Amino acid sequence: MVKKKSGVVILTPDGAGGLAPVSDLRFESAIWPIRREIDPDDAEHWLTYLNAESRKRGWGCQSLGQMDHAENSGSITIRDNQGGERLVITWERKRSGPLRVFARSADNDASVFLDEVTARCHARVTECFYCRGLLEYNGLAWRGELWLSNSLRLSAPSRQDGTAAIGPRGVFIDAEVDAIDRLQANESFDVLAREVSVFLTVVLRTHVSVPQGGMRAWTWDLASDGTTPCEVRNLGYIESSNPTAMPAPGGQQPLPTKAISRPDLSLNGIGPTDTEMQVPDDTVALWEAFRRLPANKRRDFLQAGTLYQLGFELFPKYRTASFAFMVAACEALKPPGRDSQRHNAYDVVEALLGKPIADALRTHRIRPQDVRSVQFHRGEFRADEFVPRSFLTSFYDPSFDEAMRKMFRTAQATIIEWLRRSGVVRLPEVRQTRRRWVKKHALILLPVAFLTGAAIAFIATVVRGR
Repeated sequence: MVKKKSGVVILTPDGAGGLAPVSDLRFESAIWPIRREIDPDDAEHWLTYLNAESRKRGWGCQSLGQMDHAENSGSITIRDNQGGERLVITWERKRSGPLRVFARSADNDASVFLDEVTARCHARVTECFYCRGLLEYNGLAWRGELWLSNSLRLSAPSRQDGTAAIGPRGVFIDAEVDAIDRLQANESFDVLAREVSVFLTVVLRTHVSVPQGGMRAWTWDLASDGTTPCEVRNLGYIESSNPTAMPAPGGQQPLPTKAISRPDLSLNGIGPTDTEMQVPDDTVALWEAFRRLPANKRRDFLQAGTLYQLGFELFPKYRTASFAFMVAACEALKPPGRDSQRHNAYDVVEALLGKPIADALRTHRIRPQDVRSVQFHRGEFRADEFVPRSFLTSFYDPSFDEAMRKMFRTAQATIIEWLRRSGVVRLPEVRQTRRRWVKKHALILLPVAFLTGAAIAFIATVVRGR
């Protein structure tokens, strides 16, 4: 990587009420008496530990870096709470390589400080932090607590929309997170909240999402005089009082559960007696199954679950795309490797839910795999995105609506069954078509065809010569 000096001037608080420029120390010709090389296993976390140890002492870190595909480098100036310079560092690291650190300081304890940072990084010293966040969805009210684990609780907000059974809802996540410092704890919790939102979307068959912070929009209300005053307001739910530590079990009534028989292909719906959210009785077991997965399998679940979540998010404005993402969610569960390249969503459904369910998709008038292909490859619509829908029509073809409802249920059941099987999928053998057989053996067939043609031409020449 060619190191380039930035032409941008960056100013940060100097700790004494003023601003100080952030210097790019990589280009200084000064002597760097302190040098460290951090092993690749520790290099990923060393800078985080450096920042955490500095913050503990009340010091601030001013940093500037250059990022490249193959190599990163940067410089850091550490100042005390009076703005005095305590330590300056330059660093560089190639992909998957060690972290090389060069430092200088007038403080004789600087070398000891860096050794402490390295030791804590190597030991992976962490603390337990309590974090809280909100998820939002549209549906029945969440009125109790559900403990997914000893350190992860889903709980009800203090206020609910009482104007309708189905409405905008919130559910709080209370969690204890092991992290280097509060900053990393918040970052890890953000990832955890995203994971929980994907998990709940799949399990509940309801779009659950992390709120987008800082959203402002026009809002209106119906006043007593019949007018509709309109104003721009911040969007979202704010809890007036939040706990400062992890709540103890029993702080709220247990969230109701309902018995589910897997695979569950039933229609979603509510009855006259349904007034609050009920979760499947295997929700905690499914979360435990997710946490037991190895890292690569957790990624596979999150990939498929995110596609399923996108299907909900795009519905109903972009119904063809919504449908296509549901199909893609099933395909995302294919095992990696060349052996599964010729398999599609039908094969995944067949492997996890059985051939009859897969055949019902294959033979439907609206074939899911076709919808996925025309949407992703040509941007073609198969729904009525730009067709007016008349309520009083003499004829309406419900085929797409039926196929979409079936695909929503099937995709959810497929992802859950994959999770129940710990990500083990044994795909059925795919019957090889003549075209694919020819393509696969083209390198052999082309020379054979050439030699055969040459032989026929030679024989024809000999016959004519006679």
